[in-house]
Amino acid sequence: MVYAGSLMFLPPNHPVSLRDFSQWWTFAKGAQWRHPYGPGSNIRGLDDHPVVHVAFSDALAYAKWAGKDLPTEAEWEFAARGGSTAPSSRWGDEFTPHGRHMANTLAG
Repeated sequence: MVYAGSLMFLPPNHPVSLRDFSQWWTFAKGAQWRHPYGPGSNIRGLDDHPVVHVAFSDALAYAKWAGKDLPTEAEWEFAARGGSTAPSSRWGDEFTPHGRHMANTLAG
């Protein structure tokens, strides 16, 4: 069956394998921005928290309504780096140094 809902980040209180995302993400049936933890929850007291469970089109519509725009990939990267000019990866800026993949990336 398919249910409307959303994934929620729930950090475990014990060490987990980084190979299995399901150990820290869980699907919550009925979770959406007004009910971030499922049908029994609400957003009262969360005014100073980031919005969750929104689609790209929702974020784009809000930005347009606010007279703003979403950041481009380059703007997001610049902000994420905090203005740093350091290489993008531990091994430098080359994607595959010496023809070797250094990260789990999707080819193509």
